Amino acid sequence: MLMKNLTIYFAYLKKFMTVGDLMHDIQGFLEDCKLRGLTRHTVQTYAGQVKAFLQTQDHKKPTEINIDDLKFFLGELQERGLSGSTIRGHFAALSSFFDYLMFEGVTFSNPVLPFRKRYLTRLVDDSENTRQLISVKDLQLLIGSAKDIQQRAIIMVFAKTGMRLGELLSLHPSDLDLKRGIIRIPPKPKRSNRTAFIDEELMFVLRDYLSWREKKPASPWLWVTNSGARIKKEYPGMILADLGSSLGLHTKNGSLGDKLTPHCMRHFFTTWLYRNGLDPEHL
Repeated sequence: MLMKNLTIYFAYLKKFMTVGDLMHDIQGFLEDCKLRGLTRHTVQTYAGQVKAFLQTQDHKKPTEINIDDLKFFLGELQERGLSGSTIRGHFAALSSFFDYLMFEGVTFSNPVLPFRKRYLTRLVDDSENTRQLISVKDLQLLIGSAKDIQQRAIIMVFAKTGMRLGELLSLHPSDLDLKRGIIRIPPKPKRSNRTAFIDEELMFVLRDYLSWREKKPASPWLWVTNSGARIKKEYPGMILADLGSSLGLHTKNGSLGDKLTPHCMRHFFTTWLYRNGLDPEHL
């Protein structure tokens, strides 16, 4: 009887200590999120999503979480009828949580990364299919069909930075820092991060464009016409529609999914980075 009581006691003590450790890890994670500048809404959302997962795990330690646990949680979320974006949000929170635990030395791996790549890349909402997603090959053909250096530069900035139309139009030449490989994006209500990183290919194209632009009348704007005036806001969309039509990527009177728009370039940027393993939080 004594041994039985001791066994029950130690099992209870172990569970109690595990719960305490988990609460400490969660609290530390939320403090870490705040220090990294995440919004209050994001921190609250992450807290709820991480706790929802841990409640299904019978107070397992993070080091004990495995792929089967993640499969079980995914199945539960699907049974609840949650949308693809909501499910991905849950796993983005979990991935961020395990990244924190790795940073703190609590665990040595993030099991969510390979799981997400295998099970969530095809998880989409019907609403997401309203935007056309072009392939890398389509983008290469689109760039190759550009009629001049300005068209080529605009398409590549859209595709390689995920920049919105209004952000692209608001750029000044001084916003380009080609030595450091960045574009400083003027303040906009929807953007918290104002730095876009660019690769050597895009830097090469932008240098060519700046050489072309220097021959035009002076203007404070980056994108100008032959007369030196700022391009019209409709112009980038007209470029994509014109070139896309010739490649079968744009139907003028078709549905939204049949049109090639500046926002399709943003969709290209975010989707292909996500499919190649970049965490949604960083996206």
